[in-house]
Parts: sequence; C-alpha cells; structure tokens
Amino acid sequence: MKKPDLPMYLIFAEVSVNIMEAVRNLTGKEPERMKRFQTGLIRKFKNMKYRHKLTILLVVASLVPMVILAWYSHIRISSMSRRNAVEDMNSMLEQTREGIDSQIEVYSSLLNYLTYSPDIEEIINEKDIDNYIAYQKYTEIADPLLSVPKSYHDAILQIQLFAESIKVRHEYTLVPLAQIDKEWWNDRLSDDMKIQWLVERSLSQIAAVRKICRGANVEAVLCVTLDYDKLFQPFENIINEKCGGMILDSDGNIIYRKENFEDEILEKAKNSAQIVAALDKKYASVNSLSEESGWHFFLYKPQSVIDSTVSQIL
Repeated sequence: MKKPDLPMYLIFAEVSVNIMEAVRNLTGKEPERMKRFQTGLIRKFKNMKYRHKLTILLVVASLVPMVILAWYSHIRISSMSRRNAVEDMNSMLEQTREGIDSQIEVYSSLLNYLTYSPDIEEIINEKDIDNYIAYQKYTEIADPLLSVPKSYHDAILQIQLFAESIKVRHEYTLVPLAQIDKEWWNDRLSDDMKIQWLVERSLSQIAAVRKICRGANVEAVLCVTLDYDKLFQPFENIINEKCGGMILDSDGNIIYRKENFEDEILEKAKNSAQIVAALDKKYASVNSLSEESGWHFFLYKPQSVIDSTVSQIL
C-alpha cells in the first residue's frame, strides 16, 4: 500500500532536527577527544620509568629560566629601542632648532646694527631737511644700507625704515611713520623695545620688528621681512613620512604645522593646547624652546610607528 505524502513543513522539521543532532554530536566529540588525550598523556607519564620522569622534569626546569631570561631581554631591548628612537628625534629637533636660531641671530644682529648705525640715526633725527638733500642721502646712504643685505641672505624679502622724519615714501626702503598702519604686523606689536618676531602664515612672511624711541615717543621702526618657507625649510626637511611637526609662538599660537599622516583627533583639535594634550596620550613627541625667538618647536610620531620600527629591529 502506498504511503501518503508528508506535508512539506513536516519534512523541513525533520531535516532541521537531524541537522541539530549532527551539530550536537560534532561539538560533543571534540571535548571528549581532548579529555581522552589528556588522560592518555597523564597515564603514559605515570607509567614511565623514574629516570625518564626525572629527565623530563630536569629539561622543563632548565627551560623555565631560559624562557624568563629571553622574555626579560625582549622587554629590555624593546624599551631601549623605543628610547633610542625618541632620542634620535630629540637630537634631530635640537640640531634643526639651533640652525634656525643661528639664522635668527644673524637677522637680529643686522637689526641691532641698523638701529645704532650713525647713518640711520642721522636720517631719523633730521626732520627739517631740503628735499634734494634728503633724496641724495636716501639714495647714497640709506638705500645701500637697507637693500644690500638682501643679496647676501636669500630669506630676506625687504628691510624697511619707518620714521617721522621721512615725509615721502622712497621705494620700499624708507616709509613715513604715519603709513605703518598699512603693515600687517603693526597691530600685533607690543610696547617692548626688544626685537619682536611676528608670523603671518597666510602671507608666508615673518617680520622682525624693532622700535626706536626717544623718551616715551616712538620716532622710528625698523622691520626685516623674511620668507616664511625659506626660514622654516630646515624644520620641514625633518618632517618625514608618518611624522608631524609644529611651532608655537610665545603666546601659544600655531605659526607652523605639518603632518604626513591622518589623525582624526589632531584634525579636530581647535588650538595648540588640545594638540599638545593629544600628543601626550598617543604619540612619541619631543620639543625644544628657542631662546632667540621664544618659539616652541614640536616633533612627533604616532606611537604605532615607533612600535613598528622596534618590531622590525627585533
């Protein structure tokens, strides 16, 4: 007699039950095999002769200190390699910062020389002078003093003297003091009589400015304008692949920053304080302060890059 056909849902139910039982048997066999293996291994060890057991124990006991020593050596070498990598970064940063400081010192000496130059002082003091004589002094005395240094220093864009005694602008070198408001750095000047270093990243310019006063009144201002990219070129050269660098001025403003990697935290950082806080958490970083300019130099790499370098050495 022909058996009646089963409904499809009963067939599916029967198949699913069979699959579940098969999986249960497979998962149950693995722990059972492991247990039998462990039991067999213990039984074999117990059935060994005493000298064989002693040999195994001696071998194991001799391996333990070797493993501990190897583990300790690995940790020490890793630590030394990381420290050496950071020291190399610090040495590179110090040398670069000193090189930039040497350039800054040259420009500072130039400004000081011009400030106390008798020829410049004469131009500042002679307020009532014939236009012809003034023009003659400007072309024969002032122009060489303020333009010749450009030929010896590629980073110098221009040298300017702003003075009350100057009535009419003479090329780019001599400018009436009343026109100083047009300069981008004028609003940033403090009352300090020392050389002030100001940076404008959007214009790629750096200004070294010094006020010349008589009593409480500012009679003149000397300014050496420098090429931003040329002055900071040595610093840019050490920011290699997967490395970053930053320079802050004395007020904590970012005057230079470059990173050759992507980092979401650094990209979202709104100011230098947030960047420095991020560097302390997940970066290997070094920093150096310039006494000449008051600029603070930072060089940093992701900690993962240092770890990768260490793992290649080991």
